[in-house]
Amino acid sequence: RMRTVLLLDYSGSMRDSAEAAGSDLQSLYELLGLQFIDDYFDYFANVERGFATMAIVEFHDRNASATTVQGFTDDPLTLKTALQNINITDNGASALLPAVLTASQVLVDADFPYIGFDNADVRSIALFSDGRLTTPPGEIQDYVDVLVERRARVVSVGWGLEVNHEPMARLAASTGGHYYLTKQDVDGNP
Repeated sequence: RMRTVLLLDYSGSMRDSAEAAGSDLQSLYELLGLQFIDDYFDYFANVERGFATMAIVEFHDRNASATTVQGFTDDPLTLKTALQNINITDNGASALLPAVLTASQVLVDADFPYIGFDNADVRSIALFSDGRLTTPPGEIQDYVDVLVERRARVVSVGWGLEVNHEPMARLAASTGGHYYLTKQDVDGNP
């Protein structure tokens, strides 16, 4: 079984990066997210329905917890509709590490009331962020320990004007995931 949480950073720094690239953040996430959803389910097209599921979680301000926009489903249209209906107006400081922790709890909760006795299922978090740790302070290792205990792999994509690569790469490498870095265009835009 494959479960993935698509975790989207709607912080102010991400909004600013999207604007510098000539877009708004929601349009950018719709462009990238819709393609990600299609590719994800195309990859699992030849397996039984329900084998691969996805949920969407967003975070946008330190004063608001990360929110599940759409729970786990194997229906790409439901996910796309949920993605297109996200409406964030108060892009604030990034609470990156608590958001990753919330996404891992969403993965764990999806298995309730069953207990995972083996690691036959794959739990992953597809994180799109600039990796900026504006709040709260904390040790990344404490978060990594919880992610490993929950068997949640982080696959992170670093995008933005000033990407903080270190936490994104460390979260990915420490959990068996991978870090993907995007490059700026010739004009220095993300």
